[in-house]
Amino acid sequence: MFLGLWMICKARLLTFFWFWFIIYLLNFLKMEKNEKIELRGRIEELLPSGTFRVKLESGQIIIAHLAGKMRLNKIRLSLGDEVKVEVTPYDLTKGRITFRY
Repeated sequence: MFLGLWMICKARLLTFFWFWFIIYLLNFLKMEKNEKIELRGRIEELLPSGTFRVKLESGQIIIAHLAGKMRLNKIRLSLGDEVKVEVTPYDLTKGRITFRY
């Protein structure tokens, strides 16, 4: 009888442990979701509604839009400006301009 009770308690402890371990892993994966890649580039072409064609240092050309803080502070960009672009790992052809050098 004591052995059976011990096995039930052990099973509950293992279930409890695995439950919290899975919660921890899910939170860890959620934090990595917000990861962004920051790259430098030069504006090649001005497109309508605050979008730009940017040529990165690697030679790749992407389409990037102006970040909200830059719009609020009325920071203007022109051809040839050096900018910092944030790109998500999910779509490497689109980005957001966050800084003008």
